[in-house]
Amino acid sequence: MRSRLLRWIGVVFVGVVALVVIALAAAFAISESRLSRRYSVTVPKVTIPADAATVERGHHLVVAIAKCAECHGEDLRGVGAALTTTGSARFDTASAGTAARSSCPRTSSTS
Repeated sequence: MRSRLLRWIGVVFVGVVALVVIALAAAFAISESRLSRRYSVTVPKVTIPADAATVERGHHLVVAIAKCAECHGEDLRGVGAALTTTGSARFDTASAGTAARSSCPRTSSTS
């Protein structure tokens, strides 16, 4: 009787393991088919106006309305942030809005 019980426990255990393996394989197959799906997208052609009025409006938005230039600088390259390869960043709030390129060791010149 004891060997019969152990046999049934073994059969149930193997069945549960088999169901888990089948479920994982099905989840993998479904996710792979969804991730590899390709879509046909038509990209509309965007015309960017370059007349003086549009350029002046953009400058006004960057400087006066959205104030992007306060953190990103006049040339929108960023100011005050010294990024390292470790992902940490320091931001000098006193130099926000000015060109503080010397605080970044990779861009400062020693000559």
